[in-house]
Amino acid sequence: MPSLLQFFTFATFGTAQTLISQLHNQSNANFNSTPAYKQALLATVNTTFHAKTCNDCDDILRVLKSVAELGEAPFAELSIAFCNAAHEGDPDVCAGLETLEAPSVSWALRQMVIPSQTAQVFCEALYGLCPQPAILDYTVPFPKPKPAKKHTWPPTSGLESLKVVHISDMHVDHSYTIGSSYNCSKSICCRSYNASFAAGSELAKLYPAEPFGEYYCDTPVDLEEAQYSGVAEFARNRAFTISTGDMVEGFTWGTSDTEIEYDISDIYHRMRKSLGLVFPAIGNHDANPVNSFPLPELKTSYNNTYDYNLDAQLWQPWIGSAAAAQVRAHSGMYSTTYTSPSTGSCLRIISINTMFWEGVNWWIYNTTMPRDPAGVLAFLVSQLQLAEDNDERAWIIGHIPPGRPDALYDYSAYLDQVVERYEGTIAAMFWGHTHRDQFEISYADYMNQTAAGARMVGFIAPSLTPTSGNPNFRVYSVDPITFSIQDYTVYTANLSTPDYHTLGPKWEEYYSFKAAYGPLLDPPYTDAHAELTPAFMHNVTMLFENSDTVFQQYYDRKQRGWTPQGYGPCEGSCKTNEICQLRSAQSQYACLAPSAAMKKRDGEVEGGFVARVQSECSQSRMVGVLHGMAGSLDVVKQKLEVLRKG
Repeated sequence: MPSLLQFFTFATFGTAQTLISQLHNQSNANFNSTPAYKQALLATVNTTFHAKTCNDCDDILRVLKSVAELGEAPFAELSIAFCNAAHEGDPDVCAGLETLEAPSVSWALRQMVIPSQTAQVFCEALYGLCPQPAILDYTVPFPKPKPAKKHTWPPTSGLESLKVVHISDMHVDHSYTIGSSYNCSKSICCRSYNASFAAGSELAKLYPAEPFGEYYCDTPVDLEEAQYSGVAEFARNRAFTISTGDMVEGFTWGTSDTEIEYDISDIYHRMRKSLGLVFPAIGNHDANPVNSFPLPELKTSYNNTYDYNLDAQLWQPWIGSAAAAQVRAHSGMYSTTYTSPSTGSCLRIISINTMFWEGVNWWIYNTTMPRDPAGVLAFLVSQLQLAEDNDERAWIIGHIPPGRPDALYDYSAYLDQVVERYEGTIAAMFWGHTHRDQFEISYADYMNQTAAGARMVGFIAPSLTPTSGNPNFRVYSVDPITFSIQDYTVYTANLSTPDYHTLGPKWEEYYSFKAAYGPLLDPPYTDAHAELTPAFMHNVTMLFENSDTVFQQYYDRKQRGWTPQGYGPCEGSCKTNEICQLRSAQSQYACLAPSAAMKKRDGEVEGGFVARVQSECSQSRMVGVLHGMAGSLDVVKQKLEVLRKG
């Protein structure tokens, strides 16, 4: 996440910049007096080895694997040194994150055969050095063949719509401190990390954190409670709420199991008190360490059993005891039903753990990467088959959208097989993670994307946390029989209004999707009961393609009405890639993958390493550390020899 220092143009900018630079230098003082190999590392990071090919990446992995085979502690020590040398974060950030992440990264390297399919996936996803490996052939097992009748989108019922709220990525920070500095050298501010950032400090006097949140800070509890009030105001008669993960704040370098348990417990207790019926999904921040979700069959001391047990306990009042047992047994996943009181129609809600396809969940990179890690697809298929057999519609909810670049290609493609098989049962899919107001479309043929070939929509909700824009939540209008989405309205609270902190957040309607784009189509699409079908959503992307004015309106809404200084409009390749992303529910077709743009025709890479799977929400410092090690391979080799000699 960009530092506030990159964007502010206040008269005091120079003063604040000097202060923070001094603080960073002072905190590095001890590091700069460490042994000679670290001094050499400081001088040579990213300068001694210029990798360009997949073979170069294999050489990198062989060296890193040799370090990892010496044990977790030596690998963590070297990771911390490189993190500091590359200024990936303040020393406390480096020490915390590398200590937390190094065990899983070193485990992955120890399992890896080089060269291999796993190594190639790792090199493409984390370094951008190897070409995109072919998706491994795998046919998802289905208990029954797809019904012979041709799938058609169910007709609308014409009955009064249900209202369903979608919240995501709340990132509630229980250590948010009013009066502390909202300008700091960390990825999130408004915390009393030390005396320099605490209330009353020179920086805090310049940039004091107010009660209801700041743009470079995660969500204070006061803002969390304000969101619940906004939901009560604008969706009083809601049927239920879906929550697509990431309850916990971005203090990723200092988390502990105890803190995760406290944060999640407090948030869900407040949610149950204020929102009534909620169907949750787990996010990549809702575990310790962040992104760490070991496969259940791995024999490791690191596991998420405590997390799944806690979620089962907290979610049981909403999802029932049978579904809570599934959470414990199936790595945080469950299936339950909601019955419409007005029609008696039944909706099956299936919550899946998407972190088993996340590229920075290091536990995925086993010697042979499983085709269905943690049985996510098997569980999903079993529950969709149950829905089909019972003539139910189904919603799939989860955290990471399968079309995003940080979803590994194979698993995203396999999920699309499931969508194609059960397209007559699945009414919609719902995701979070990006912090942006988006959607993505599944197609029968991604090489020939048409309205007729569009088959499913994934709705990606904007976040509450102000770190990436104004606080938002969505309210869907839902057909009470088909459970298809008829429209959604986004509600926002603008942090920039003069009375935001004195009177509290004022929630207001930001826009209605159908009202914003439906009238602009030919013919207009404005019937309140008409559903947001995949074909309609495709036609909206055509509207974006053909009208730059409409696209820029979409892009501003996507950014939640706030763009940091220094970021201009989305034009040229930015616009092309954004529309391409909307038309991809498979990550292999997502045009936002940076590695594709960095590669020359001969397969070499220009301009350094690029990590396709790194995202704003993943917050993995190990990616930058792995890049630093690869760029200074001679230094790593020297340290390896020192370690081997004891």
